[in-house]
Amino acid sequence: MALERLPVGQVTINYRAQAGDEVLFVKQYQDGANLAAEQEAVDQTALAGEHQVPVSKVRRSTDGRRLVQQDRVAVSVWEWVSGTVVDDGLSPAQQRAAGAALGRIHMAFADHPAGERPSSKLDKWMHPDIDKLEAATVKLLGIAGERARREAFGEGALRTLAERRAVLYHFPELPAGLP
Repeated sequence: MALERLPVGQVTINYRAQAGDEVLFVKQYQDGANLAAEQEAVDQTALAGEHQVPVSKVRRSTDGRRLVQQDRVAVSVWEWVSGTVVDDGLSPAQQRAAGAALGRIHMAFADHPAGERPSSKLDKWMHPDIDKLEAATVKLLGIAGERARREAFGEGALRTLAERRAVLYHFPELPAGLP
């Protein structure tokens, strides 16, 4: 068995594990992670997979668990799926595949209990602190604008930030017309 740490993850330390001819993805949850929420996310991923949403399949432990904790170490093990980051737009075929997957996601979660109550984040999203968003945007524009060398992604990010800043104060009126 060989482990290679990967430079990705938010609340996890991630590894590519080589076990003979098999390659796996291992997520180690950091101390303080909300393991109940992580378990729910793993279970929802499995549910999506049952509805033909293209997801990596989680491997169950020998006793059937998808997320295993022993002492202070918690992990989940997944089938390895090779992929690349797309940062320059999707092709028409990729757009069709993404749309089909999104449709399957909606079907998979149409009857999920969480859909019966309003999102806890809805009020914050519908009534954002515009001044705070403006300050963050100005800060990001300054940081990105000071870089001596910018690649295409950086230039695109600057354009997007400037466009969003220009309409930021119009946001509160936009949801008023939604059903």
